[in-house]
Amino acid sequence: MIHKTPSQLPAFGVLVDDMPGSRADVARYLGCNARVLGRWVDSGNAPRMASLSLWWVSRWGMSVLEVDGRNMEAILRRQVAYWQAECVNLQSRIKRLEALRDAPGVRSGNEAFYQPVATPRVRWS
Repeated sequence: MIHKTPSQLPAFGVLVDDMPGSRADVARYLGCNARVLGRWVDSGNAPRMASLSLWWVSRWGMSVLEVDGRNMEAILRRQVAYWQAECVNLQSRIKRLEALRDAPGVRSGNEAFYQPVATPRVRWS
């Protein structure tokens, strides 16, 4: 996720104001006291790590995570659809080959060793 880290952040005071709860809760989250948090907000000069910590739990950071989650879901759904189609394709190939094997007058090199295997029933939901 390091590539998702923003190069420019909103002002620290904007990030603090965007947080639910009191400033004491925000200070506790950041691991500092309320006076230090107030100093950072008043000066507008907070450590970058504090700004990044608040950014990831702000509406902006959460929207990045939500978009990534939705994109990943779309990719995975397409992969599932591809593999389902591939399974159908392979099953039809197997049926064609079995039909060829069972045709009258057809012999194969592995006929003496061949033992049919029951087809597993897989349910996709």
